[in-house]
Amino acid sequence: MSREQWFQGLRRQIKHSCGPGWGIAERNGDCQLTRRFNEGRQQANPRQNVMLGTGWSATDSAAILTAVCSIKELVDSRHCSLADAKALWSAREAAPATSSKPVADQGWPLVVEEFIASRANRRGTTLKDLNCHMQRVLETPFGRKTPG
Repeated sequence: MSREQWFQGLRRQIKHSCGPGWGIAERNGDCQLTRRFNEGRQQANPRQNVMLGTGWSATDSAAILTAVCSIKELVDSRHCSLADAKALWSAREAAPATSSKPVADQGWPLVVEEFIASRANRRGTTLKDLNCHMQRVLETPFGRKTPG
């Protein structure tokens, strides 16, 4: 009875989690992710490839599976190429962890600034109103109790 290689089980997990058309292979000690489009042309179907930057060993299998599933979600949700999704995933992985400090420790001006930045794609009049409202939030004395 032959033992199954670790990557064969990983390929089955990827097919089960991500569906057909997603595959991995070893290239120079690194993991290459391939997305194959099914256009009915057998071996001539178009493909996209990216290098994940993870190692190729049994100890890296969980990281590989997580990376493939995360990249697939980015491709599906943003309708972007595999290379763009990999770049977004890499940026998220490299980003420092967010602070878990309470809002009071970070300061309200920072919270307001981040909120306004998250709404930057709105119309000009909406942004003008939003800036006005957020300025009023900063001017509100938080130490006083509200009447009631």
